[in-house]
Amino acid sequence: MRPEPALRQAVLGAWLCALSVLALSVSAPGPAVAPAPAPVTAAAPAPPTGSRSAARALLEGRPLDLNRASASELELLPGIGPRLAERIVSDRTARGPFRSVSELERVPGVGKGKLRAVEALLATAAPSVQ
Repeated sequence: MRPEPALRQAVLGAWLCALSVLALSVSAPGPAVAPAPAPVTAAAPAPPTGSRSAARALLEGRPLDLNRASASELELLPGIGPRLAERIVSDRTARGPFRSVSELERVPGVGKGKLRAVEALLATAAPSVQ
């Protein structure tokens, strides 16, 4: 079951706002002063190297392809840290592509709650025919 589009947008917006605050707090030189809130139309800080297109997809409301996303791209999702992102990529490499987003539960550390938090932000592309 997919969440309503408004809920999906709200979750995505909150997550991207948190990423913006985190990026500003980590990369800002000088004293720790809370930045002024950015207007909604302002561009988000640059994501980690290699995940710029993933961040753009999320900002535009497009899901990430679970079978093509790198570990750094998966880290953009709520509740997915570096270790879990690496486990997802390792599982995909060892066992083959995910046929559906719900198969993400096969990865240790991904339960129903975590799956619920990210399922609207992920998709699996149809396998290419060769």
